[in-house]
Amino acid sequence: MDKGTGLLRPVILFIALVVVGESRVVKVPVGPLVRVEGQAVSIRCNVSNYEGPRDQDFEWSMVLAGDKLLQLVSTFDNTFTDPTVKDRVNSGDIGFKRLADNSVELIFKKVRVTDSGLYRCSTPSTDSVYSGNYDADVELKVIGDSLNVSSAIPKSAVSEGESVELQCNTTRGFTEHTFLSVTWSIRKGNVTLEEILTFGPDDKVKLGSNYTQRYTDGGLRLDLRGGGFYGLVLKRAKPSDQGEYVCTAQEWVRQGEGGRNWRKILEKSEDMGKVVVTPTELMFKVNLTASLNPQSTSEPTELRCQVVDLLHLQDGRLGVTWTYSTNAPGDVPQKKITIASLNEQGALITGNEYQQRLDSGDIAVTRKESNVFVLRMLQTQDADMGSYSCMVTAWMPNQQGGWEKVKEVQSTLATVQWTPKIPVLQVVAHRVREASTAGSTFEMTCQVTGQHLRNPGYTVLIRFEETLGGKSRKVLSLSQDSVLQSEEWSEPSRIDSVVLEKTGQLEYRFRLYGAQDADTGFYYCDVKAWTRDQKQEWIKAVSAESNKIEIAFVHTGPVFNISIHSEANSVLPGDTVQMKCIISILNASPNTGK
Repeated sequence: MDKGTGLLRPVILFIALVVVGESRVVKVPVGPLVRVEGQAVSIRCNVSNYEGPRDQDFEWSMVLAGDKLLQLVSTFDNTFTDPTVKDRVNSGDIGFKRLADNSVELIFKKVRVTDSGLYRCSTPSTDSVYSGNYDADVELKVIGDSLNVSSAIPKSAVSEGESVELQCNTTRGFTEHTFLSVTWSIRKGNVTLEEILTFGPDDKVKLGSNYTQRYTDGGLRLDLRGGGFYGLVLKRAKPSDQGEYVCTAQEWVRQGEGGRNWRKILEKSEDMGKVVVTPTELMFKVNLTASLNPQSTSEPTELRCQVVDLLHLQDGRLGVTWTYSTNAPGDVPQKKITIASLNEQGALITGNEYQQRLDSGDIAVTRKESNVFVLRMLQTQDADMGSYSCMVTAWMPNQQGGWEKVKEVQSTLATVQWTPKIPVLQVVAHRVREASTAGSTFEMTCQVTGQHLRNPGYTVLIRFEETLGGKSRKVLSLSQDSVLQSEEWSEPSRIDSVVLEKTGQLEYRFRLYGAQDADTGFYYCDVKAWTRDQKQEWIKAVSAESNKIEIAFVHTGPVFNISIHSEANSVLPGDTVQMKCIISILNASPNTGK
């Protein structure tokens, strides 16, 4: 091959591609086209990549044996039609419809079985160069209307929970290239048909919007025995299944490239009859009573939630939910708080706000019998006053082996209420030892008396006033847990000179050693009573102050105060210990030097 020839070949190839790309293309649908006798049929023909005028002409013919043509219709030649079909063309039973400049349809108003055959669409050339295809063939198969549907409902009157079988039988005389689908529908009252389930045409299941979950749960079952028999079983029938049922059979063919699209060619429906479902509804009532009703704080409460008149539970189970609401005024919405629930398995599910009390055992939720549930509070508190209710839930087994909630019944309200008793606290101070002179010891006790207090704890604070009714100063305190705390006693050298201790169940003793002139004034007890809340934390209930005890004495001469102090609280044998002896003198005359 020489160099010149090698350069020429790509040019020749390019020209060939251009010519091929501009070749005329006549196109008809992919056959065979299966249609039903008596129906209207249209076959489309398009032409593209042509030269000449935009408005193209078409001719339709039927291809007979030996490739002979039976001329049918032409868009430009009125004499084109064969005399044997002229009557059908003139009556409009066979004709054409122009869809666009380059598109036309062959139309059969009522196609006949004898119209089955091969049809050719031709286009006269308007091209400068004869290139491409100028005709295309498509096969039309016309089948008889042989689809028949019959139906049966073996048992059309059932009780709730029973199964209903909907049987459809189909027969047809032609099955090649066609596919069947069967649809079950229901009509309730005067409303339109509601689709339940469709099987086919591709052996797939299509569900109505209200039946998807039921099919998933196993409540709908197909019975495909073959031989044209199609059955649909409604398991565990419900009152909502009552109505008129319809069975619809449809014949389909595939069309388009690769048969990707479905075309319905025939449909037949059969009224199956009415299904009556007699309700056997689960029935029960709920009674709530107070077997223990508290009359004051800390008394127990017991509420019994009893299920009565129970019918049709069968293999079902019962659960309960306890709720509490405050006694709000009539115009204020009540807030319901969940205390706890027992589910279908008998497992306890606690409410967030009652978690601690349930865990501690202060509140218990139990089942006494199969139909009796109990709520018990060991120590009812003022905050527990309000309205209580129980809601009983019935559960039935489902197809997957789990449980389905089928009914809930709410009880009436049970009120837990009493007149709260106001806590009372009294404190009386008594002088035990009087500090008559400087340096002597002062001692007093405080006797506490409390009423309407549940397991109280007391904090005692010793206060001091220089003058009666003057500003008070905190001296020493003892907590409800017996923790001693120095308050505003500001003399480090005398930190051990004040003592506060609990000497009886409700008695506290205060002692002041080495009373000095600065200690004269009035002393009293400031007492607070505490009780525990639902979280077992201390809350203040009430407080009271005692009467005031005075320290007052007359100076009679010098008074020596001696105290000893060591940095070490404990030593071992052989250790060196440093001790300080502190001497102070009160009421001594000034030293004049005489």
